[in-house]
Amino acid sequence: MLRTFACLRLSLAVLIGALTAGTCTAAAQQAATEGTAKQSAKPQRLAWASNCSSVERQARPECAISQRVITTNGQLVGSITLRVPADSKDPVAMVQMPLGLFLPAGVTLDVDGTQPLAFPLQTCNATGCYTGFVLPAGMLERMFKGEKLNVTFQYLDRKSVVLPMSLAGFTEAFGRIR
Repeated sequence: MLRTFACLRLSLAVLIGALTAGTCTAAAQQAATEGTAKQSAKPQRLAWASNCSSVERQARPECAISQRVITTNGQLVGSITLRVPADSKDPVAMVQMPLGLFLPAGVTLDVDGTQPLAFPLQTCNATGCYTGFVLPAGMLERMFKGEKLNVTFQYLDRKSVVLPMSLAGFTEAFGRIR
């Protein structure tokens, strides 16, 4: 009896998870499409948030800047975070995308539609799919000069989705964490 109840509970959890993932995927696709139209229609304010934290009081704080794409109902569609580790001084990026992606396609980043760079997806968990990498040479300079960072990925139907992220204020924000 107990085993049957546990199996039923697990089945229900899987079903709810599948329904939620489908709803989240559809909402993310809609948000990405709407975001492209809305972004061109109205100017964006400073889009880069910065924060610093340290493990202990005497430790040097580690700082990062990030930008998030959120639906009108507050659901996260994607984000990018850049930080400069104290030990290497090479900028590191972490990109988060929604669940329901075609994993072999990975993620592509470009600035203003030029020189796209592809990265493999590294992991997925309950909050999304991720890739992290050291920012390739030249990408940072293009971001300083550019207007829009495009993050492109594919859903399971293999249709590409482009999340445009404003680079307005990027140079100033990155200067705060350098």
